[in-house]
Amino acid sequence: MESLLAVSLTLRGFEVHVLLCDAALPACLRVEHTTIKDPKDIISSEFQSIICKTCQATGEYLFSALGIHIHRLSELVTSEQRENAKLKSQEVAFSEISSLKVSDIPVGEHAYAGTLRYFASGNLDDQEMGEAVLRCYLEASIVTMNAVSELANRYHYQSSCFNHGIYCPHGVIGEVLRSKGVKVSTWNIAYRKKCFIFSHDDTYHHTLLNEPNANWEDIEFDEPAQKQVLSYLQSRLNGSRDWIWFHEKPQEDFKEINKTLGLDLTKPIIGMLTNVMWDAQLHYEANAFPDMLSWVFETIKYFSGRTELQLVIRIHPAEVRGTLPSRQPLLAEINKQWPTLPENIKVIGPESQISTYAVMDKCDSVIIYGTKTGVELTSVGIPVVVAGEAWIRNKKVTRDASSVEDYLQILASLPLRQRLDETTQKRALKYAFHFFYRRMIPLRCMGKTGAWPPYKPAVRSLKGLLPGVDIGLDIICDGITQGKEFIYPAEDYVLRRQRVLSSWRRKSAKLNRWIRRPERAKSMETRLQSLGVQKLIILNERSQKRAEGLAQRFRSKDRLQIQIVDQMHEGILSEALGSGPAILFVDIQDDRSSLIASLKSPTVQFVSLQKRLDTDSDEDNTYDAIHQTLEQSGFRLSRKLEDTICSINGHPHMIETIYRRI
Repeated sequence: MESLLAVSLTLRGFEVHVLLCDAALPACLRVEHTTIKDPKDIISSEFQSIICKTCQATGEYLFSALGIHIHRLSELVTSEQRENAKLKSQEVAFSEISSLKVSDIPVGEHAYAGTLRYFASGNLDDQEMGEAVLRCYLEASIVTMNAVSELANRYHYQSSCFNHGIYCPHGVIGEVLRSKGVKVSTWNIAYRKKCFIFSHDDTYHHTLLNEPNANWEDIEFDEPAQKQVLSYLQSRLNGSRDWIWFHEKPQEDFKEINKTLGLDLTKPIIGMLTNVMWDAQLHYEANAFPDMLSWVFETIKYFSGRTELQLVIRIHPAEVRGTLPSRQPLLAEINKQWPTLPENIKVIGPESQISTYAVMDKCDSVIIYGTKTGVELTSVGIPVVVAGEAWIRNKKVTRDASSVEDYLQILASLPLRQRLDETTQKRALKYAFHFFYRRMIPLRCMGKTGAWPPYKPAVRSLKGLLPGVDIGLDIICDGITQGKEFIYPAEDYVLRRQRVLSSWRRKSAKLNRWIRRPERAKSMETRLQSLGVQKLIILNERSQKRAEGLAQRFRSKDRLQIQIVDQMHEGILSEALGSGPAILFVDIQDDRSSLIASLKSPTVQFVSLQKRLDTDSDEDNTYDAIHQTLEQSGFRLSRKLEDTICSINGHPHMIETIYRRI
């Protein structure tokens, strides 16, 4: 991501600097227990031979050839500062580390969060060498603080951008730059495929909690937008549109599920959704509890005295299926306090394939701490109580607890015995649309890898990163440099798509009448033949079948020649095409630079653009961009040549639009 942004910002006229770590830190975000299993390797710095060598080489490879300014951590810190950082990390009392500030920078908070992340645990109580590792992370945080302070003093940066915004070093980098008056933008991978979340000033763990409701309350949210977000929420059951999910084949039959749980369906059921205990352990002022474990214990204690209610605790699947499996299982912590749980309290373990959604749908209400599932549950009308840092907090659709006393009062009002009213549910659904479609910015220039990380740049030339090519990239670059909101205007494309669909349905009805009376049909190939088309050109093998189908149907003695563009030459010259009018087949995934170059050939007189109707509306901006490219190249939509391709049941699923050079 950083290399792609560096090039994109440079192409927009900005001077870009990159800060690389060159094995300068005694601990960092890259150190995980899945690769560095023995904490002694952190204390002895042995991990550097495993982690730092490849990490440093990757950074140098990605950025050294770009011709931009590169800075390295070790060059920004003196030997005296290193010694002082080590001394400070050893002399501070263990109990004071998490709250330690140096030069008013909360280095202790990020060091503690990073240590918990390494151990994949909610605390360090039972972690061997936990204190020693924490002191390594504290030293690393102080070194980072000194290095970034020096860099910011040398150069008067306008803006900055980096991953996550918490842990070490990224969290400390953000703290220092903010203190220097530098604009900070952070990013993280989103749930939806090829989408990312960007935030101003802080990590998204904080900003999504406190985002002004004015950012989404008044957006146009009509029936097409509602259908779109509901369709996506339905897909969340199996993660078909996401690149982050936890169940391949969830068990969704509640009757079968209840054979395992043994719930009494005559009594109200209250759901409880947990988080992974080590994840993003930062300070949140509005939380009712100091940590998630305290919340779990208090909730079990309360419901053990409410035998007329049933509590179903769903432990987060990421405890065992996440990128960093938890080493402090919640169920083990519960069993320490309650070797035998009360009969009215049931637990679904993290390894279970039971669908969270299937169980929560049967609940009177659901209690959450920090899970994103609260966004989905309120969208379908399920009442939600928030005790922690869930992003649905402060959106006026949940019951938010700000203290233990407040939380217990809310629990005392259960069961509610009713779903959310229509107004509140629609508000929740609107926020879900904002969260999943506006805050998650699609990047057409990013491709999928099928591994972790699941993304990589997917551009064939620098033209793909220029302004006006990728709307999502434009929004991100403008946000970083100008402070504009990191919000993708998805509602505009939903409305545009609905208008296009309506037009296509009308054309489909007309085409179906032609199908029933073929003697009156005027096929596309007949019309093109009358115009003298002699050659079919494709930009990519994806269009091969389309071209072959037209060539076979063409009413001519000789089958039309099909020619593919040489992608290495970014288009084909007119002399390579030969004579005679040609039709160019375009797919929305085709390389834009090859398209533009090919359109320059006078031999290309027609362009066929095909688009599926069942694609996610995120691709509509791509279709619009190609339409603009064609018009700028001297082509106009030829309405007489429009042709809709229908499925067997008569409904349109493809549109074939023909453009003609004017």
